[in-house]
Amino acid sequence: VLRRGGQTLWQEVLDTEWGGMNEVLYNLYGVTGNPDHLQTARYFNHWSWSAPLAAGIDDLTNQHANTHIPEITGEARGYELTGNRTQQAIAVNFFSILNTTRTFATGGSNDYEHWGAPFRLGDQLNSQTEESCTQYNMLKVATHLFQWTADSSWFDYYERALLNGLIGNQNRQDPSMTSFIYMLPLGPGSRKDWGISDDGFPCCWGTLAETFSSLTDNIYFQSPDSTEFYVNQFVSSTVYWQERQLKFTQSAGFPASTTSTAAIRVQSTAPPVGGNNSAWTMRIRVPFWAYSGRNVITINGAAQPYATPGKYYGITRTWADGDVVEFFFPLALRAEQLKDDRPEFQSDHAIMDGPVLLAGITSSAGRAYDPANVEATVTRTSTTELRFAADDACNSTIVMQPLFEIMQETYSVYFTPEALKPDVPYSPSGSTFAAVPANIRTTGGAGLVDNQGDENIRSGDSGETNSASVFALIQDSTHTVAGLEFAYQYVSGYGPAGKHVGTNFSVWIVDVCTGQGVPVYSSPELTQYPYDVCSNCYSPPVPVSVFGLSIAVKSLSAVKFVFQDNDRNIQMPLPIRFTMHWN
Repeated sequence: VLRRGGQTLWQEVLDTEWGGMNEVLYNLYGVTGNPDHLQTARYFNHWSWSAPLAAGIDDLTNQHANTHIPEITGEARGYELTGNRTQQAIAVNFFSILNTTRTFATGGSNDYEHWGAPFRLGDQLNSQTEESCTQYNMLKVATHLFQWTADSSWFDYYERALLNGLIGNQNRQDPSMTSFIYMLPLGPGSRKDWGISDDGFPCCWGTLAETFSSLTDNIYFQSPDSTEFYVNQFVSSTVYWQERQLKFTQSAGFPASTTSTAAIRVQSTAPPVGGNNSAWTMRIRVPFWAYSGRNVITINGAAQPYATPGKYYGITRTWADGDVVEFFFPLALRAEQLKDDRPEFQSDHAIMDGPVLLAGITSSAGRAYDPANVEATVTRTSTTELRFAADDACNSTIVMQPLFEIMQETYSVYFTPEALKPDVPYSPSGSTFAAVPANIRTTGGAGLVDNQGDENIRSGDSGETNSASVFALIQDSTHTVAGLEFAYQYVSGYGPAGKHVGTNFSVWIVDVCTGQGVPVYSSPELTQYPYDVCSNCYSPPVPVSVFGLSIAVKSLSAVKFVFQDNDRNIQMPLPIRFTMHWN
């Protein structure tokens, strides 16, 4: 390829998903020392994409995530073997840019396998968030970065990403077959779309199989000179430190225990090599989230000085056989704001308990809580499990539990604390309002997407039934809805080969708390104006005028689109303008 087309053609090749061949070849060079292997690794220098990153410039928008994350791992390995500072800068800047601008509360990123614009995650809360492969590969990047600096923040990230973005991606309730998810849905009203490994084996099945077979990785590290022993994860486990002939047994209560994060027993397995019984240092990661002021560390029951969060707590001593270090870092509830800098998304938050993302067993994105004082409105209900109760926006109690424990339930992870109130007042000439990105609440696979600068409602994927509610809320105790007028446009997606049944949708007026409602319109089958021919060549406006209704709206109500995606889906541009008529 290089001979035929030179670097111009080769850089185009590297724009495809090439699976981190640079890392493979750098690792091969690390084993063989063969300069040909090093040179071949350097052929995979994707400078047309990575050069801006070396200068700290964000060039992630619209890029395919798992094309590039393995590439970054290769850059990190190249730096480790050659000392190339440009490769180091690429890896460090990439991680910083991604983690600052595009990560969800899970530590994951991407939507439909791609990164969007920075601080625009409000458009990406749907069923196609966070490809499992990308989460797995980000753990590899974080591990490399930790090994360069021994900075505890890398394992704060690692803990978050592993717990919330990978541990729950295998269905532990299916005894008949290994079931994984390709994507981890983060939109309101989501369900995990389990696939079975005897019916197919896409790439994420492989990375998840590798994830679950390597859970013992990276719990502990040692310094190159064997004077420091690092405890990075709180997991019941045993490890042998050969250089000092020691065995460590960790018994972890994390994350559910209310009394102990973990206890570590130190045991001698043989006289130290060369009779070396000198002092060494145990370094325990004190997570950033351990800010309650109640952190406790003891050695053989004796209390130690306070452990400051966000760094390692070092214990240097000449250790005796049977010494026990126990520590407790209480989890604390907090709200984390969605990374979207637009005003309409400033109130969207995820609820965290320490590093654990809590999912509400609900299809609603609205609930009542104070972001500045979550513990006042979210209450733990068990001392043995992470189970919580919270009031939703309709004053009903919902159960909250770790996202990694969700298997079959319908759930939501981002919420808005704003109280629901009517905002479409009665007007004798007709009340007007519009569906705009700020007031759309989608469920299941439906979501908001950017389409060549237009904001669209995307109905989901083939075979799904999803919804989009317009939270321009209606309530009137004396009048009933007599009619509804609006117009919509659409483009249709393509379906599986040879299958062309289009989407149908219906429009309902529903009680936002009970979900009960009345259908007022059903569309024809929508198959024309294909997205793959022209993504924003929408249909002409389709006018809808429905009269003769008598729908009571004494409780808070909304207009709701229900999409039945058959073989094909649709996208509808916003805004959609409505006029509601009254009796």
